Amino acid sequence: FLFLAVLISVWRLQSTGWTDGLEHVRNMALLGLFVGLALGQSIFQKRSVTLLAIGYLLVLLTWQLLGMIEFGEEETYLGDKLIVLAGRLLLGLSEFTAGRPVKDPLFFVAIFCIPYWFAALISGYQLTRYANALAAVLPSGIMMFVIYFNHYTARDYRWMFGLYLFVALLLLGRQK
Repeated sequence: FLFLAVLISVWRLQSTGWTDGLEHVRNMALLGLFVGLALGQSIFQKRSVTLLAIGYLLVLLTWQLLGMIEFGEEETYLGDKLIVLAGRLLLGLSEFTAGRPVKDPLFFVAIFCIPYWFAALISGYQLTRYANALAAVLPSGIMMFVIYFNHYTARDYRWMFGLYLFVALLLLGRQK
């Protein structure tokens, strides 16, 4: 049920169509959920869990963002790909801080990957480590709620929020 709840929350983001590449946010959220579930089952202390979560975030986010960049048919070395990625992210950051519109979807996707990663990671961790279903469904629900109030469209997507609440209640009902 938690997998479905996180997936519905990310689908709501994808339904906005704000930019290309939002499927990478979905991938990061699901990977974050699996890492959170695994870290919740582990015997690591909080400091180790935090360091592992940040390490996984850096590696998996880089992997997902590199998947958004077209490098042509020729073989490109990983170092060159990382330089291109860092350059595009720094350019997007400088445009954003200068108050100019950021035209590169890579920056937007990177910005959304991070909160969805942590929301899913915390959800999985809370569910497996502490059996706290309420703390597991709140992060993705909050993300969905924020998107709901920031996406104005002629189409009605309230049914997705209702479906999320239904799945969250099913998860809460499954707890002892």
